[in-house]
Amino acid sequence: TTYFYRLASVYLIHQGMRLTLGVVFVHSQMSLASCVLRLIQRVKAQNIKLGCLFLDRGFASIEVYQCLQRRRIPALIACPIRGKDKGTKALCQGRQSYLTKHTFHSAAQGNCTVGVAVVRAFTQTGQRGQPKKRRARWFVYVLIHLQLSPQAAHAKYRYRFGIEASY
Repeated sequence: TTYFYRLASVYLIHQGMRLTLGVVFVHSQMSLASCVLRLIQRVKAQNIKLGCLFLDRGFASIEVYQCLQRRRIPALIACPIRGKDKGTKALCQGRQSYLTKHTFHSAAQGNCTVGVAVVRAFTQTGQRGQPKKRRARWFVYVLIHLQLSPQAAHAKYRYRFGIEASY
C-alpha cells in the first residue's frame, strides 16, 4: 500500500484501567511538540489533572524536551540509544544503572540539558530445552521534572507498555 496515516493518542491509567482520552492525527507538517500540546489540551478540556506523561521513543526530540520544560510538565520519555562512541550510546557503560544529566545537540533546535536515567536490566534468553543465559540490556529514559531512581523509571515505563499490547 502507498498510503499511511500516523496518529498519537493519550490514555489515562487509573487503578490498572486504561481509558482513551483523545486521538490526534499527525500530519507531515505538524511538529512533535504541537502534537503533544494538542493531546495535553484534550486532557485538560476534560478537567483531568495531568500527573505525568509517558512518551515513547518517537517523541524523543529536543523540541519536545524544551516544550515540556517550559510548561513544567512532568514526563518520562524513552530515549533511543544512538551513536557509536558519543551520544546516548556513550552513557551505556559500567556495571549498574545510574542517573545523570545529558545535553542533546541539534543544529536546528540548539542544545537541551535534561536528566537521564540509564538503566541496565537483565533478561534470560535461550532456546527451549537449553540452559537460559542471563544477558544485560541498556535502556535510557529522559526525566523531565521527575525525581525517580533508574529502577523506578524503568518499572513505571514498562507498566505503560501494556497500552500498545492491548490493541
